[in-house]
Amino acid sequence: SKYSRQEDIIIGSPISGRTHKDTERMLGMIVNTLAMRGKPEKNKTFKQFLEEIKNTCLKAYENQEYPFEELVEAVDVQRDMSRNPLFDVMFVYQNNENVDVNIGDSEAEETGIKGTVAKFDITFNMFEYEEKYQLDFEYCTDLFKTETANEIVKHFEEILKAVTVNAEQKLDEIEMVTAEERYLILNDFNATETDYPRDKTVVELFEEQVKKTPDNDAVVFGEAKLSFAELNERANVLGNKLRELGVGRDDFVAIIADRSIEMIVGIYGIIKAGGAYVPIDPTYPEDRIAFMLEDSAPKAVLIYTAENVELNTKIPVIELSDKEVWEGNAEAPEIINKPEDLIYCIYTSGTTGKPKGVMNLNYGLINRIHWMNERYPIESGDTILQKTTFTFDVSVWEIIWWSIVGARVAMLVPGGEKEPDTICDSIEKYQVTTMHFVPSMLSMFEEYVQETEGAAKKLKSIRNVFASGEALKKAHVDNFYKIAESADLGMKLANFYGPTEASIDVTYYDCVVENRISVPIGKPIDNTQIYIVNGKTLCGVGVPGELCIAGDGLARGYLNRPELNEEKFAENLFGEGKMYHSGDLARWLPDGNIEYLGRIDDQIKIRGQRLELGEIDAKIREIDNIKECAVIAKADSTGEKAIYAYYTSDIEVSVSEIRDRLSGSLPEYMLPAYMMQIEAIPVTKNGKLDRRALPEIEARAVREYVAPRNEEEKVLCNAFSEILNLEKVGVHDSFFELGGDSIKAIRIISKLRDSEYTVTVKDVMNGKTVEKIALSMRNTSNSQKYEQGEIYGKIECTPIIKKFGEWNLEKPEHFNQSMIFSVDGIENEVIKRVIEELVKHHDILRAVYREKQLEILPISESKLFDFYEFDYSNLEYRKQIVEEKCTEIQASIDLANGPLVKIAVFELGDTKQMLFCIHHLAVDGVSWRILQEDFNTAVKQIKIGKEVKLPEKTASYIEWSKKLKEYGEQLDKAQNEYWKTIDRRIAEGRIPVEFIGNSSGKVEVVFNEDTTEKLLTKSINAYGAKIDEVLLAGLARAVGRITGQKNIAVKLEGHGREEIHTPISIDRTVGWFTNLFAVSIEYNEDDEKSIINAKDAVRSVPNMGMGYGYIEHEMVPNICFNYHGEFVVNNADKCEHFIGGLEVAECNRQQDNLTLNGCVFDGNLVFTIIYQDIKCGNQIISQFKNCFEKCVVELADFCSSNLKSEKTTTDFLDKSLDEDELEALNLLFD
Repeated sequence: SKYSRQEDIIIGSPISGRTHKDTERMLGMIVNTLAMRGKPEKNKTFKQFLEEIKNTCLKAYENQEYPFEELVEAVDVQRDMSRNPLFDVMFVYQNNENVDVNIGDSEAEETGIKGTVAKFDITFNMFEYEEKYQLDFEYCTDLFKTETANEIVKHFEEILKAVTVNAEQKLDEIEMVTAEERYLILNDFNATETDYPRDKTVVELFEEQVKKTPDNDAVVFGEAKLSFAELNERANVLGNKLRELGVGRDDFVAIIADRSIEMIVGIYGIIKAGGAYVPIDPTYPEDRIAFMLEDSAPKAVLIYTAENVELNTKIPVIELSDKEVWEGNAEAPEIINKPEDLIYCIYTSGTTGKPKGVMNLNYGLINRIHWMNERYPIESGDTILQKTTFTFDVSVWEIIWWSIVGARVAMLVPGGEKEPDTICDSIEKYQVTTMHFVPSMLSMFEEYVQETEGAAKKLKSIRNVFASGEALKKAHVDNFYKIAESADLGMKLANFYGPTEASIDVTYYDCVVENRISVPIGKPIDNTQIYIVNGKTLCGVGVPGELCIAGDGLARGYLNRPELNEEKFAENLFGEGKMYHSGDLARWLPDGNIEYLGRIDDQIKIRGQRLELGEIDAKIREIDNIKECAVIAKADSTGEKAIYAYYTSDIEVSVSEIRDRLSGSLPEYMLPAYMMQIEAIPVTKNGKLDRRALPEIEARAVREYVAPRNEEEKVLCNAFSEILNLEKVGVHDSFFELGGDSIKAIRIISKLRDSEYTVTVKDVMNGKTVEKIALSMRNTSNSQKYEQGEIYGKIECTPIIKKFGEWNLEKPEHFNQSMIFSVDGIENEVIKRVIEELVKHHDILRAVYREKQLEILPISESKLFDFYEFDYSNLEYRKQIVEEKCTEIQASIDLANGPLVKIAVFELGDTKQMLFCIHHLAVDGVSWRILQEDFNTAVKQIKIGKEVKLPEKTASYIEWSKKLKEYGEQLDKAQNEYWKTIDRRIAEGRIPVEFIGNSSGKVEVVFNEDTTEKLLTKSINAYGAKIDEVLLAGLARAVGRITGQKNIAVKLEGHGREEIHTPISIDRTVGWFTNLFAVSIEYNEDDEKSIINAKDAVRSVPNMGMGYGYIEHEMVPNICFNYHGEFVVNNADKCEHFIGGLEVAECNRQQDNLTLNGCVFDGNLVFTIIYQDIKCGNQIISQFKNCFEKCVVELADFCSSNLKSEKTTTDFLDKSLDEDELEALNLLFD
């Protein structure tokens, strides 16, 4: 009963079942199971309860022959295969005689059996043994740890000791905590005594800090800000005016304000005057505001809000928007407060239908902040984000902490706390280091960050995130650290717990990724004691009970509620002072942490806001024609906790009418999400609410269905349908009537973003219906989708980067691409500035390569580029010297530390040349065209005195790598089958082993201008073939002639910028996009078939081989072919060509046995053939060179003479056409 907190318990117990004399000597299992029910109600004495159990047992023994199976059928309980149908605990009492068993001359003795399977959750086996009792305790290890089992046995022993000493004790007074546990809990778990500035007030500490850092920023909001001195001066002016109005110690001043600098100054002005501030949300209903003002009787009301707040009061009202308020005496008011004076009074929900004010003290708040700064220190340079509504007590540390340690606070725009994108932007803008989330909002924020490209990098400055207000789930913690790890962030998460009746928080737990099922609320903070009690008795480790709080952080009590104070702030049974009974259910864990288990009463938290269901109940009953009602909280179909209200009436009362009436007296977070009129409120036999009998309320449209009439309404209806779990939504349906709330509004916004629409939480909450919300929607399809700011982080390993790592190059740092070109007329300082702009703009140029992982560094951590200047104006052999120096530079890249960009400027007398060298990991052929264009653009802008503004960036290389990985992970069956077929043909298409050697060499093939011209302009005549396809046909023919192969396997390089599964723009993205893939080409001496074979082999490749690198291949081609296109040489540069050195170290062996790299340069097609030395000598490579040249010329001549432009299979989408069918189609076209 003490563990389960139940007063109606069934225990199972076996009985022999041998009631007849005939069964005494019968062999067999006759044992039956008895299910005995007891009611250990707390007000009974043990003696009374023992008498009840005795009678129950005797009656059970009399009916022991009644089969247990029939009993189960008779009571008709819902069966669950994971547990016994009637009980979870078994008690076995073994009182058989000890009988000596002899078999002949041998004696037998019992050795016992060690069970390995628990038959019940818990089994108590009690044995009589030599006039003593022995207990064997069996438990299910899936449910209980060994430590817990040991504690249960100890507690059972303590209860037996207690009742044998005094059987007249009431059940709730029986203590089962051991002496060791009592000492552990009171003197170890609660050993929290620590020094802090107990003799000072918040105002004194703030003024001390003002003297230390007067010019430091204190408050920032948008572009506006106040220094510590300015904040102090404005607070002094307001404080003096409030003092003139009679504000003094323990006097209240209400403040009704939106989040703003004025709100901060207003609060500091109140406490400077000596009063305590009473925060009131401007969006509260008029009745609630009126009650709070009446109940707190403030000496003044400060107001600063865009809301239309009607105040019918004689209390002086000060408009903080009035400039005259800030004019006057700026001297600091005399400090009149003592540490035990009030500093704030925050109202929480109350069971009577009216909110209740909780009065908190200066020294309690100072203790709380002192502890926080010791454990999670902040100082000058740190920024707290003030995002919590100031009627929620978490806001207090956001408003005060920074001001007494020299940090600053950044104010989030009103309403921004519900918009993850706004929060992200603010964190980045203000470089926030410390902030808070309610767990439900943390979940939405994590989802947004994980789904939004570039969001995680905005969190770079965050060091500590605190969660409180409701239960933090393990999934929240896991997702938090996944984000931190993926974006290489140093942020940490802590879970706090504390009611408004103490200074903000009373326990803490530093979260880590671990195997706990739930996240503890942790250990007590400094000078705070936590007791878990059952009635007036202390609960031991693992025993659930009510969490009670004592210590310096305790509030003075409730305002104007003496009876409630006496009940809730009772005498401390275990120490000095008062002890607050929180109504929260919790238990100690063996390591001294506390596990939160829920509420004992009807108080709940929705999105961090504490509320009493009784207050909502009372407000519904006040509505005309309502007879009875019931209000409960439970998870809805989306898994979110929501409020359900049921009501009865003699007439039909619409849900809309109830909602409208409640909106006038309750804040938004207290409005039931689901309401239903029913015939009668179901009750149990005892007259209590029967929650299980309440019908399920399904969110459904209650208005006449009107279909969406435009794209915006259609998208919005679909979002409503998915998030609110509805089949059909019409344009007149209301968000709230369908079960919506602010958290669901955020999810709606996220869903709309996926459809390229944007809307704010306020738009959803105010618009209510689809029709009205749609008017606020904005289409973002034509807006910039990609991050234009600094991007950094780790890059997913693309196939080409993975391949680079697998090559195991001897000098991987010397594997570059470069350009050398004239920079005549451009100053070196201009060049430096241009390159700096390029490296900052194209993030991949700041990459480093560490342990086979490519990572982009932030600008602040990157070396950006190396810059060299050389003057060789008066030297001879300039070309040779430049080439040697360039090779030296190209060999000097540091992959692990960077930079990957090297710039060298050579003064050469009549010309000035620049080497632009980039490691291949960060650049490819397409990238160079982008960089050339941006270099020229930036030079022009700087020369005419303009700020450098480069074209907008497309998707980052980081985003591309992630999308490419997704693409590779979801390749369709057709692609997998295609590559399997190709792989089977690769083995027979490789160059035979006798043509392979171990060292490298190269030869060059130069085609004359005539052949080059034919290939460039006439290739298309041969069945629409492209030049690279004709060249591949020539390669296949050459290999076939030399080796006798009928099938030639060739590895091709693609530019790698093809379309993938999701739209992504990379047309201006710099990086190494190259993709490698294999083709198999049939050798044929017929010109026509030779070209068709090559063309169809290339064009039948799925998506130009983008998926090839994501599939395992047992065999790859050992011939690699690249055609890089036509390079146009500027006539002005033809006077003298400079060479940019060796781009790739000679020791970096080629991975392919034969590599052909070709391009058209200065009107001639040139192929460089790089080879592993042929065993048969240079004769073979010379033969191959000549054969390749001859084959290409043959096919070029064929293209020139062929006037047909017939189609082949790959020109059609229907790949099932064979050659015969295609021939028939071509004849028809003819």
